[in-house]
Amino acid sequence: MLPESPPVRLDATHVLYKTFYIVDRPVGRVLGPPTVDAIVRGKNAQVLFLSHDLLGALARSEEGGYSLETEPASYEHRQHAIRFAVNIAMYVLCSDYKDDQVHAPFLMRRRAQSR
Repeated sequence: MLPESPPVRLDATHVLYKTFYIVDRPVGRVLGPPTVDAIVRGKNAQVLFLSHDLLGALARSEEGGYSLETEPASYEHRQHAIRFAVNIAMYVLCSDYKDDQVHAPFLMRRRAQSR
């Protein structure tokens, strides 16, 4: 896709993990590795490489239920996958606005409350 930019591993402090929800790791239908690789141009990740079957976690049947079970099968696992998908959508729409220092105190309080 972008031959001049090889994939790099996004570290756990990347804005992708905090654009809307604070998530500790990528999650999809399957747990997969704890990392995301991306092609980064400038300071923006433009292509994400996931091994988590994220769209499989979001897929719905014609009846409205989920098409595929998560592995491990749990409500919480699917919710984490949905949160990660929301983060990706927010990153695409808003880029790195959560990296601004004006948001840092709020993010630190929120992270402390979630632990």
